[in-house]
Amino acid sequence: MKCYFFHTKFLLIILYHILIILYHILIILYHILIILYHILIILYHILIILYHILIILYHILIILYHILIILYHILIILYHILIILYHILIILYHILIILYHILIILYHILIILYHILIILYHILIILISNYGSYFYKIFQ
Repeated sequence: MKCYFFHTKFLLIILYHILIILYHILIILYHILIILYHILIILYHILIILYHILIILYHILIILYHILIILYHILIILYHILIILYHILIILYHILIILYHILIILYHILIILYHILIILYHILIILISNYGSYFYKIFQ
């Protein structure tokens, strides 16, 4: 009986040690799971940070796109202003050409009047030379 009791006690001690080992294995597995869980949390936070970086980059790209659109519209407005100024210059050029032609016409009218005066002067000289004594008698 003594032997049986000893074996039972020995078996209980072995079983107790096996249970302790299993308990430690479970604790180790639990810690491994906790470590894996923390690694997953860290990876999740890294992904969130990367996502926010991508969102910031996306917003920067949108802002740059809008700046480019604004610059494009400014260039279009400047182009239209240049076209308007070009047309104003063309109109002024045509006005100057018209004024130049008016001056040429006035110059030709003055030349014609000058020639008419020369002709009248010659007629007067001819009349005075031919009929000068007659006019002299009339006006005295």
